[in-house]
Amino acid sequence: MRISTQQLANASLDAILDRQRSLGKIQLQVSSGKRVLVPSDDPAASKRILDLSELMAINEQYQRNSDLAEARLNIEEGSLRQVTGILQRARDLALQAKNSTVGIDARRIIAAEVNHLQEQLLDIANTKDSNGEYLFAGFAGTTIPFVRATPNSFVYNGDDGQRQLQIGPTRQIAVGDSGADVFIRIRTGNGSFTVAQNSANTGNGIIDPGAVIDAASWSANAEAYQINFTSATTYEVRDAQNTLVSTSTYTAGAAIAFAGVQVSIAGTPATGDQFTVAPSQNQDVFKTLENLKTALAIGPTNDASR
Repeated sequence: MRISTQQLANASLDAILDRQRSLGKIQLQVSSGKRVLVPSDDPAASKRILDLSELMAINEQYQRNSDLAEARLNIEEGSLRQVTGILQRARDLALQAKNSTVGIDARRIIAAEVNHLQEQLLDIANTKDSNGEYLFAGFAGTTIPFVRATPNSFVYNGDDGQRQLQIGPTRQIAVGDSGADVFIRIRTGNGSFTVAQNSANTGNGIIDPGAVIDAASWSANAEAYQINFTSATTYEVRDAQNTLVSTSTYTAGAAIAFAGVQVSIAGTPATGDQFTVAPSQNQDVFKTLENLKTALAIGPTNDASR
């Protein structure tokens, strides 16, 4: 069989074109930094590349979530730091007003500042994050969480949800707290129990906040107790069923212990005076400031109210 000159030329041209194609592919690989340009170059390697690309995309999302979580928690931290400052100032004002040398007019000025602190607290409770959603509304991020229902009360419109963000294959992180946890479910008294005196008391006895001295005993016997003065020098303690728990001689400032708790009463109680010790309840922080403001505005009129 004879091979014509044209066939030889075509074969040479095809060989040159193949080399050009190979060279072009190599140049593209070099310029792109990729060995596999299309799946047909290496199907097995292409599968691994797709898996790695997917993994990289997931890790990038985790990083974005981490950045978002950090930003949101930084806003919350700053807000809670302001809340701490406001409540500390309210405490300082209460101690200032407690001084017997402070007159009714001065107390009313202090009450006005407490009112201002309450408004500041409301603004912080309705803080928004960088996306414009309310920080302390739980899952209801577009609902303003705290609003004034009446001149003296507030309502919470959020929920108990706590948002979570996935920052790793097996790890989630909370990116906030609900307003109910931060501002609403605050334990009264010392956190375990609260004390109160009967408004009909005629003596000038004052009960302190007290403390838990036996947590197990208090947990098992947490109920309302009444300290009744049977005379100016003796008292008895009764439980919620009016069962006598103990009796003793009264000494001003001495410890009165029962059911795992301890309180003390100063001053001079009168016969028939009563003091109550009961488990703590939840009270929102706005109500606490409202009570302080009201007490300051009214002012004490006698030893008992003082």
